[in-house]
Amino acid sequence: MIIDGYNIQLTMLINQLEAFNSNVMVNIAVKRSIEQTIHKLNKKIELKMNEIVSDIYTQMMKLLRSIPVIGIKTAIYLMVLTGNFKKFDDYKQLIVYICIGTGIYQSGLSIPIRSYIETGEFKSFKNAIYV
Repeated sequence: MIIDGYNIQLTMLINQLEAFNSNVMVNIAVKRSIEQTIHKLNKKIELKMNEIVSDIYTQMMKLLRSIPVIGIKTAIYLMVLTGNFKKFDDYKQLIVYICIGTGIYQSGLSIPIRSYIETGEFKSFKNAIYV
């Protein structure tokens, strides 16, 4: 997906800018160039995401965005991954599809040590919805 490529580029540029900032001898022109590229890349990502949303997912986007912790990127990711939630009859099928559920690390029979979210194939889905 194009947006994934943009996100990889964005991460590389942010890391590069951080490396330049930690250096004592920073070339201002190089730093400004990287900052401008980061800004342009963010705009490209936002435009591409808005294009996807406006074409296909307008109503579902409104519903997902009504949830306070879900932003535009997370909403689009959820819609693309689940086929606009049309693949499933209920939430249980969604949970099985993305291999996510809750579990508890336990010592013995009665003392729960730590709860966690299990995940299978879609680790990025866990990162997207984890609050």
